Amino acid sequence: MRASCLTNYARLIGATDIDDTDLQFLRSEAKALLGADFVGADLVRMDLTDMDLRRANLTKADLFAAILVGASLDESNFTEAVLTSADLSGSQLSGAILTDADLCDADLCDANLAGASLAGADLTGARLTGANLAGADLAGADLYGADFRGADLTGADLSRTVLTGSDFDGAKHDYHTPDPPPLG
Repeated sequence: MRASCLTNYARLIGATDIDDTDLQFLRSEAKALLGADFVGADLVRMDLTDMDLRRANLTKADLFAAILVGASLDESNFTEAVLTSADLSGSQLSGAILTDADLCDADLCDANLAGASLAGADLTGARLTGANLAGADLAGADLYGADFRGADLTGADLSRTVLTGSDFDGAKHDYHTPDPPPLG
């Protein structure tokens, strides 16, 4: 990165008031923000389409209605982040930490969440059709009304989840317990 790019990026580290000008900078100068620190950042309605934020720390960040279509978010930390109504369709979230995150009404269609931790997350009304959740930890998550049609839940931990109104039609799973949840 050029010196001015580094200066601008340094100004954004830990920022809670990132605006469209800052986002334009991120798009043009620093598309790859591996391991970036956005703890508590205000990214409401930001368009982060195709951004490379692998291993980024977005703990407690506010990403309400943010657009993260096709974003690379593998191994990123979204602990207690607000992702309500966010569009994460087609994004890469393999190994991501979404513990206690708010994903109500989020679009995660065709997202790769293999091995991700969604323990205690609120996925009420979330759309996960065609998503890869193989080996994901969903223990204690609220999946009320979530759409998992055609999703891969092989090896996923669904213990203590709220499944009322969820649609698992055509979902691939291997959930084997004495009283398995009612998967489609």
